[in-house]
Amino acid sequence: MINFKTASELLKWYWNTYDKAKSLPINVIAIAQRLRVLVFEDDFTGPHNQDAYGYLRYVEDNLYGDAYGIYVNRKHAPVRKNFTVAHELGHYCLHQGELKEAHELNRVNEFSPEEEWANNFAAELLMPTELLRRVHGELVFLTVAELAKRFAVSHVAMSRRLGALGLKVTR
Repeated sequence: MINFKTASELLKWYWNTYDKAKSLPINVIAIAQRLRVLVFEDDFTGPHNQDAYGYLRYVEDNLYGDAYGIYVNRKHAPVRKNFTVAHELGHYCLHQGELKEAHELNRVNEFSPEEEWANNFAAELLMPTELLRRVHGELVFLTVAELAKRFAVSHVAMSRRLGALGLKVTR
C-alpha cells in the first residue's frame, strides 16, 4: 500500500512511474486506477442526495479483490467529475487505513476543515502549482476559460486556483 500525504507527492509518483511526459490535462481516473481505486458513476438515489458530487467507500470482494471506490454523480459535467475524483482521492490518501472498517466515509459538513483540505488537494492535483505557473508564464495571453480547458477543470476552479497562487490573467 502506497501512502501519500500531499497531492504533489501523489502526482510526482504518478509522473515518475507512468507519465514521464507530464501530460495535460492530469488524468485523475488513471491515477485512481494505479492506486487500485475504482471510479463509478452513480445516479445518487437512495441514501445519497441527487445533488451530491461524490463519495468514497471500501469495496469488498469485487473483480479485482478488495479495493476502494469513488462514486461520482453521473449527471455532472466532466470537469466537475474530474474535480470530484481528485477531491475523493484526497480523502483516500488521508483516510486509507480507516475506510476498511467504516466502509464509507461520511462527511456531513461540506465546509469543514477536512473538506477544505480535500478541495485544496484536488486543486493541486489537477492544477499543480509548478505546472500552472509555467503554463501561465509561457502563455500569458490565455484566458481563464482557455486555461480551464487545458487543465480540464471548471472556470470557477481555475479562477480560484489562479487567485490562490496570486496569478493574474490579462483578459
